[in-house]
Amino acid sequence: MARPAEPRRKVPMKIQLWAALYQLGLEPTDAELDHFPALALRPIDPVTGEHQPHQHDPRALIWRSKADHRAKTFGTGATTRGADAGEIAHTRRLTKKEAEFQARLLAKDVGETPEPRRGRRLQGGRNSHLKKRMDGTVVQRRQPSTGARP
Repeated sequence: MARPAEPRRKVPMKIQLWAALYQLGLEPTDAELDHFPALALRPIDPVTGEHQPHQHDPRALIWRSKADHRAKTFGTGATTRGADAGEIAHTRRLTKKEAEFQARLLAKDVGETPEPRRGRRLQGGRNSHLKKRMDGTVVQRRQPSTGARP
């Protein structure tokens, strides 16, 4: 007599996950979840202090291979432009510049003298004691004589 089939059991979550990753073309041992957009680039709700969308929102999580995830996070090595790390640094720089600009504007509105913006001094200018020759060597600039020219 034939043995009856075992009863149908629920598929464990790990097996479901691995099946989904295989269908996406990813190796389960090489797959990582990526936050998209990166958590540091998401707005934060001032009342609750949570990211918008929430950091565990399944619509904001993407499965990637480890190599693809590393490239998206840190760039390809030649540049970080377009990578999460580069965008986070760019956003921080812009936020800092915007805050300084707003402080200068508010000082003008109040009637105070705004703190002047300090420009960057270019190296190798006429005020520098060094000059660069056409062959690429760097030499000291001659000091102008104190006597009058004939």
